[in-house]
Amino acid sequence: MAVYAATKAYVVSFTQALWAETQGTGVRVVAVSPGPTKTPMNTRGTRSTEAVATTVLRALTGNGPAVIDGRTNALNALLFGRLLPTRLSLAVARRIMARRGV
Repeated sequence: MAVYAATKAYVVSFTQALWAETQGTGVRVVAVSPGPTKTPMNTRGTRSTEAVATTVLRALTGNGPAVIDGRTNALNALLFGRLLPTRLSLAVARRIMARRGV
């Protein structure tokens, strides 16, 4: 879980830096966080690929460096990423991942 979380954090941070560096050039850079997406490899996903694609297309016409697909995912990112203390967020994440067998 640690490597996965660190990799995701790097991708978002790197994308935000690219977004800032490309302002005014006509290049559009957006980090997309779709959450669990239903695919042939992940049948337990909660978001359809069509819903994610719609979010991506909408994000490309926006002006921010990142987008989170789905209200539940956005709420979880706010709650666990900003509002709750880090120790509590980590404890909850560990329990969720243990339940899923990760």
